[in-house]
Amino acid sequence: MTDSKRSKPRLWQQIVAQAEVTKLLNDLATVPERGVEWFWQERGDRADYPHLSDAKVREVAEQLLEVWNPDTSPARRTAIQREWLKVSKPSLDPDWQPSGEQRLVGEVWVALIALGGRVRRCANNECNRLFIPGRETQKFCGRAECAVWARRFYARQHWHTAKAAAVGELAPSRNR
Repeated sequence: MTDSKRSKPRLWQQIVAQAEVTKLLNDLATVPERGVEWFWQERGDRADYPHLSDAKVREVAEQLLEVWNPDTSPARRTAIQREWLKVSKPSLDPDWQPSGEQRLVGEVWVALIALGGRVRRCANNECNRLFIPGRETQKFCGRAECAVWARRFYARQHWHTAKAAAVGELAPSRNR
């Protein structure tokens, strides 16, 4: 096999893994507005998180939003991250299995590291939600209200630039 054929499955696995990481963080970020039951319906793997209470899921979601928020002080971010590290700390016992809380916090921690600083705030002033963009130029989150707002925003922007260009073409030149 050539090197390029070997690298394709790895690249595909990386893309799938990144999509799963992005989905986990997006799902957790919407817990405050959609609820914990919605989160479990989306995840579909509640059995993988034994003894994890809904209150703890809500707490981790709120902490995630606080870590993402650019207005949060660096000291507060560090405190949350240290708390996560304490929770997700594994044991050296070979029979050790992570609790539901340890698994969720560990996955969030790894996801944040994997995505780095790609989190953005929706450009719709009425939404102002944090999201992970699917492409580099994405400015609006994926909610339907924001999609409508984005179409209007870009239409207005196009109309203003077209109007300015038309006025500029029709205006007499002052350099004559």
